[in-house]
Amino acid sequence: MIFTTAQRLRALDLLKARGMLRLKDFVAEGIGPETLARLVREEAVVRPARGLYQLPDTQAEAAHALAEAAVLVPKGVVCLTSALQYHELTLQMPSAVWMAIDRTAWRPKFDYPPIKFVRFKGSALTEGVERHRIEGVEVPITNPARSRSRSDIARRHSVGASAPTTRSAMKAQRAPSNGNSAEKAPDSRFSIDWRIIFRARCSRVLAVSGLMPR
Repeated sequence: MIFTTAQRLRALDLLKARGMLRLKDFVAEGIGPETLARLVREEAVVRPARGLYQLPDTQAEAAHALAEAAVLVPKGVVCLTSALQYHELTLQMPSAVWMAIDRTAWRPKFDYPPIKFVRFKGSALTEGVERHRIEGVEVPITNPARSRSRSDIARRHSVGASAPTTRSAMKAQRAPSNGNSAEKAPDSRFSIDWRIIFRARCSRVLAVSGLMPR
């Protein structure tokens, strides 16, 4: 009983310090699954997903799902629309966490949190990646420049993610034209139908040559 109580206190201290942990993390600290099951029954700890534990008073903010995904997929990288939303570069709220994994890695399966996986190759998983601490969890996220790069935009379109509505894009849409004639739509009043001119010239040639049908 004393040993179980010590495990219980240790488990709660770990969650307070690190936000959320997997079952294997508790086992590595000498805390058995029986202790965790008792904490869940007592509602001292909640299990939002299989193998994931956190305190019940954890505030569910927009970045909370990123922390949960990072714990469940420790080798993944938050990317695409989810990274843009974290950096406040889009007004969209993605319905799932976009996360990159290695192209040969096993694809985890769980119901919560909803995650959409894309596969990156080699240095694409490390270049332009920052680590942010969210609720005590270190979360790898592509930096703003990488999140807006052409390669990621192309990859976002190829995997079916909707193109983000960025703040800069909205400003560009509202901004007036700079007056360059190349950017202005042609005025229909002065448009020329070259087919009419061509037919008129042909008729004139035939008439001069005496070949115009009577």
